Amino acid sequence: MCYDMRRYEFAMRKLLMGVAWFAIGLQLWLSVHFELVKGKSVAMGLAEYLRFFSTLTNVLITLVAIAPAAQSSSSMFWCAER
Repeated sequence: MCYDMRRYEFAMRKLLMGVAWFAIGLQLWLSVHFELVKGKSVAMGLAEYLRFFSTLTNVLITLVAIAPAAQSSSSMFWCAER
């Protein structure tokens, strides 16, 4: 493995991944739901969701935090010793 990850660190990253994606998904659902309740479209809810810089930052942080936990064969290409 390119990065020798301890088991507890792997478990913590998986936990972080679950909590972070749940929070991001919940915020998306709430944004769309509240716009629909106001009589607007799903597209307006999505626009409202993406309008906030903090939401976009949370998505980016989540992707960066879970990157080492996603040990697929394609990601291991970049770790190969040459």
